[in-house]
Amino acid sequence: IRAYGLGRQLEESYERAGIKRLYGWQVEVLAKPGVLEGSSNLIYTADTSAGKTLVAEILVLKRLLAGGARSKALFVLPYKALVAQKVAYFERLLEGSGLSVKPYFGGCGELPLPRVLNLAVCTIEKANLLVQSMADQGRLSEFVGVVIDEAHMLGDGARGVILERLLVKLLLFGQRSRRRWKQQQQQLARELPS
Repeated sequence: IRAYGLGRQLEESYERAGIKRLYGWQVEVLAKPGVLEGSSNLIYTADTSAGKTLVAEILVLKRLLAGGARSKALFVLPYKALVAQKVAYFERLLEGSGLSVKPYFGGCGELPLPRVLNLAVCTIEKANLLVQSMADQGRLSEFVGVVIDEAHMLGDGARGVILERLLVKLLLFGQRSRRRWKQQQQQLARELPS
C-alpha cells in the first residue's frame, strides 16, 4: 500500500483493516501506463472477492489526494444497501485524512455536489443526476475519478440504459477536456519564443 503514495493516515487505516500488501494481479493492473496518473481509463475483471474494489479505491483516493481539496470522485454501486455499507467503510478509512464522503441515493444527497465534498458514493440513478447537475453548473472538471462497481449492470434493462447515459456523458466530457487541453498547449507553444 505504501508504494501508491496515499499518505501515512490512509496507509494506517488500510493496515487496521488488515490490508498490508496487494496481490500480484492488483500490482500489475496499477502498473499499467497512465493508470495511476489518471491519463488512462481502466476496465478490469476478476473473480468474486479477488480484490477488485481495493484497486478502485487506491486509484480514486490517489486522484483525490492529487487533485486538491475541491476535487471530487464518484463511486457508483447498484443498490442503496451497498451504498450505505460502502459509505460506512469509507468514513472509517478516511477518518483524519481530510477527505470527505457522503451517500447519494433516493432523496439522500445535495445536488450539485457541495464544493467541500470529495467522494460521493451513489446509486446508478443518483450518479446520473449528479453528473447532469454538475454539467449544468459547468463543474464537471472537478471530477478526478469515477468508479463503476458492478459494471455488468449495463445489461440490466432500464438501469443499464441510465448507466450507459452516465458513461457516455463522462466519456464525451473527457474527450472535450483532452481536446481543449491539447489546443491550449498548441496555442502556448505558438506564443512562446523558440
